Amino acid sequence: MALTTAFHNKKFLLTLSVCALYFCQIRAEVSYSGALVAEEFPVGNMLAWETDFERNSEFFFVERSENGRDFYKIGQIEAAGVTEEGKKYHYLDVGIQAEKVYYRLKQTDTDGTTSLTEIITLHKTLLNEFIVVRMNTTDVVESFICTIDNKSAGVMQYKVLDLANREIEKNEADFTEGLNELNIDTKDLPAGVYKIRLQMNEEIEELVINRVETENKPALRASKESQSNGG
Repeated sequence: MALTTAFHNKKFLLTLSVCALYFCQIRAEVSYSGALVAEEFPVGNMLAWETDFERNSEFFFVERSENGRDFYKIGQIEAAGVTEEGKKYHYLDVGIQAEKVYYRLKQTDTDGTTSLTEIITLHKTLLNEFIVVRMNTTDVVESFICTIDNKSAGVMQYKVLDLANREIEKNEADFTEGLNELNIDTKDLPAGVYKIRLQMNEEIEELVINRVETENKPALRASKESQSNGG
């Protein structure tokens, strides 16, 4: 009887050891070499962070709040999974009109457990005549579509430029106050990277798109390049 009990006890301890080893193997570890930071641009807020070690990390969820208490997910970035090399992450939060916003990251492991970063605060200082609030994708095939929120009615001028700032297309549209949709035909553009320059009165904003031959899923990260002349 004692031998049987001892055998079962050893078997139980061995099972616990195997389970502990298994959970140890899937537990994620993330070391941040660069804390979450946010920088304001006319087109939106650019968030950035950097890791120097990741093990079994799956996603970074970007969360935003306007009161510092109630956070909701605004984006999802795929993590490196396993890496011992530095990795930089970026996310552009477009169309922010609140004067003060809070951000944090929710890092998610492969087993579903999560951990939160510290909360950062960004105070809005730029005044915009218009704000790009949505984009269908930055990897475009036939068209680039964006929704623009205008403070007042006016004429929106837009250009398609190459990276050497050579003008490829120029047009304009009458925009009303509030939300307006801009649809730019890209199907005849050769594959490559282009700038979309938007201008209303003295304010200028630029977006960067990538013309591709086959359709991809909408990008979670939006590339940006912005400038403002008195806007």
